[in-house]
Amino acid sequence: MARPPSKNKQTQIARRSRPRGRLVPRGRLIAGRDFPEFLQQAVLLSGSLRQAARKLRVSYSTLRGWLGRRCEEPPECERDLLAGHVAAIRAELDAAAEHLATVRGQLDALERGE
Repeated sequence: MARPPSKNKQTQIARRSRPRGRLVPRGRLIAGRDFPEFLQQAVLLSGSLRQAARKLRVSYSTLRGWLGRRCEEPPECERDLLAGHVAAIRAELDAAAEHLATVRGQLDALERGE
């Protein structure tokens, strides 16, 4: 059986330059702070900052930082408007869930050959 080549040759063959640095340039990164309206809707739908942070998979303090002063309670008139908006979104989601259930039922019936 032939002897393996010397260690020097093995390490020289194995060494390759590795690309270093950031994959995405700093200016191109998109963060949640770029979408304050989306963040506010997430907080309203979740009910609290902590639950919204959990759903968005960021820490509570990160979400607070992104929202800045905007995380304070909105004025009463704006809160009512947002509550109506949230109710409309929830109604749409419920209608979509019902439609999905009927489509799933139809698919099950087709699979059974009815």
